[in-house]
Amino acid sequence: MGGQQKHISLKVSDYYFRLSTEAIRLHSNQNKEFSSLERVVDDRAQAIDSIALQYDPEDMKEHMRLIPSVGNTEFGICILQSSEQSISDAIPKLEKAMGESIAFKDALSLLLFDYIVEANATEVMTKLGMNYKDAKSYRNLLKKRTIM
Repeated sequence: MGGQQKHISLKVSDYYFRLSTEAIRLHSNQNKEFSSLERVVDDRAQAIDSIALQYDPEDMKEHMRLIPSVGNTEFGICILQSSEQSISDAIPKLEKAMGESIAFKDALSLLLFDYIVEANATEVMTKLGMNYKDAKSYRNLLKKRTIM
């Protein structure tokens, strides 16, 4: 991927770290090549605006309660500046939807949550025998239903 990079240092909970590694695993399997957290974030960042509309605020708060962003596990990522900007721009929308202030790493956690929800729904459908394309379409249908 081209473009300017932005280094971000994170200090998060063990659960947050595990959420990150699960996202990498799912992304690797989906793309049939080894992935990285940077690639997951860069692939998903443009869609972060929709998270505030797709999820019930209480579900987002519950995610953040169960997967706290505060902790002692440290790591860094280098993502595209455009990805960092998309996530930063989405923070006010997420804060408005949730009715509380959030940090960049909270918005990043919600982005990973959204990816895992999507990937797991697709994975379940493929286990039922649907091909990946149909499973993804069905997952989108399910998402639309939960928004209403």
